Amino acid sequence: MPSIWTKFRIAVNPIARRFNQYTAYTIRDPERIGAIQEDVPGTREYLRACGYEPQFLSAAKKHPQTGQPHDLSYRRVPDSHPPGTGDKLIAEHFRPQECQFHVHAFHVADQMQLFSHYEARPDLLSPEVDISRLRTHYRPEYGQEYIRGISDLEI
Repeated sequence: MPSIWTKFRIAVNPIARRFNQYTAYTIRDPERIGAIQEDVPGTREYLRACGYEPQFLSAAKKHPQTGQPHDLSYRRVPDSHPPGTGDKLIAEHFRPQECQFHVHAFHVADQMQLFSHYEARPDLLSPEVDISRLRTHYRPEYGQEYIRGISDLEI
């Protein structure tokens, strides 16, 4: 079940859009990395065991087919850029510690569908203050600074 925080971000999104901002959007199918036969608590434990942590500094995501809000939003900061990013702007402009794997999980038809992308971190102060990283996070160039469907999870 989506958290109150997720429901709030979806509710205020129409207001944010009036100011050319956003707090929620529908995730795209190319971010789908698979499904696992788990419930929300089991998926939470799986993600934590893989080194992921809750990511509260994110827009709420809606499922591409059902429109339902995500049940979980987790991220992991890597030690190195993943394969396939070496020729991308994200690897050129940011160190791995300035990036994140960002996973969204949706409980659909007795399974958890997982979606993932690789992007610049939105953290204001960590690993250090970097306004260009924040600007990139919120207005990325897709395929270069926001890479859909990339994950380090084994699904």
